[in-house]
Amino acid sequence: MAIGSYLNEYGVDVNLGPVCDVPVEGSYLGERAFNTDVDIVTSMIPSAVNGQSDYGIITCLTAFPGQGSLTGDPANGTATTEKTLDEMRSSDFQPFSAGITAGAEMVMVSNMTVAEETVPCSLSSVMITDILRGELGFQGVVITADLDQKAITDHYTAGEAAVMALQAGADMIMKPANVADAYAAVLAAVADGTLTEERIDESLTRIYTIKMAD
Repeated sequence: MAIGSYLNEYGVDVNLGPVCDVPVEGSYLGERAFNTDVDIVTSMIPSAVNGQSDYGIITCLTAFPGQGSLTGDPANGTATTEKTLDEMRSSDFQPFSAGITAGAEMVMVSNMTVAEETVPCSLSSVMITDILRGELGFQGVVITADLDQKAITDHYTAGEAAVMALQAGADMIMKPANVADAYAAVLAAVADGTLTEERIDESLTRIYTIKMAD
């Protein structure tokens, strides 16, 4: 509640937190997470969501699917977890599931890559549409992690990353490497049918829904 209180006092209505990651020894996350025990982290997340909600703060759970097993930072280049999806379902997904059940309005998706995938999670329809929305039942706003991180820019242009993120099911794109290029690429993708207007409208509806509820 303390975080919700002071954010409200300063007029902030969205918090890109709490951190839902469960770090292992050697994780680049350091002390950003609540704990290294998945059960403790899972128990803390609903309290954080409710404490922010009490003060009108929109919660964004970060950073799906869980970066705790990473030793490298996606900001510095490709960062891949060796965990399988089944292993993540029994551990890393749990705090996110608890936060979704508690009513978190947003989820940030990491630029990490999971072992079974070849693209970063923020650009993956498997991670966003199939798992986050399909398996975990999240129907709120999905925002990417910073798309100017090297895990993205080493492999994709700003335009490519923006279009891929929207195709994958993301609703908001955070910090593309070049805003003008990302904007132009999205417009071109809609014009040529790569992205449908319906796909864009789905995201607008989700964004408007949480803005109107705030």
